[in-house]
Amino acid sequence: MKNILVKLVVHSDMGEIINMITLKEVVGDRQRLTKFSHYIDGNMYYVVTVGESTYQFPINIFDKKDIGTTTILAEYRAITLMRYIRKAMETGDFIQIGK
Repeated sequence: MKNILVKLVVHSDMGEIINMITLKEVVGDRQRLTKFSHYIDGNMYYVVTVGESTYQFPINIFDKKDIGTTTILAEYRAITLMRYIRKAMETGDFIQIGK
């Protein structure tokens, strides 16, 4: 598994807080679940909680080469969506939305 490191920077009154997370940390727990959050303009957004932090990532449903005729469910194990999590990390679309 290629190890992707995502640097998340949160700005606050106290300065920058830097949080780094790897793909392995997200999908390593084979029981960790992702849950559908919302849909905007062709993207289904899922959230995943790792430790005390919650992250969001999109899945583009118009990419027919990737999605095809897949049935989209409200909940998946994180390992099942690993390719979308990896892609979101590579493009900067894997973002922390809560702690």
